[in-house]
Amino acid sequence: MLRDGYHKSFTELFALMEQWDALREAARVRSLFWLQKPLEEQPDKLDHFYHYLTRAEDAERKGSFEDVYNNLYALACYFNNSEDKWVRNHFYKRCFKIAQLIKIDSGKKEAEAHMHMGLLYEEDGE
Repeated sequence: MLRDGYHKSFTELFALMEQWDALREAARVRSLFWLQKPLEEQPDKLDHFYHYLTRAEDAERKGSFEDVYNNLYALACYFNNSEDKWVRNHFYKRCFKIAQLIKIDSGKKEAEAHMHMGLLYEEDGE
């Protein structure tokens, strides 16, 4: 990512890897996180990160927030499983922030992002 000029994507991926390690360390042996391999040892997931984060960064550079949203949403959908919920939630939150910048779709993406955030809160019992 860095060699290709995607500094923001690299920074976000690195932060997610650090968060993964912190969650695993905090959970210790009692948790599913402890049993899972670190992100850097899961090439399929890294490939998805690379593909969609770099496309989102390209779109952001061009000011195409709808494309940014679509790429982040694709990542959220990819990580929609019980072991990767925290990654999914990260990207739904990013989608929510980006959706507020999209003005050409009459609020459709923003409404969708609100729905996903509502589902996240509901999952957490709120």
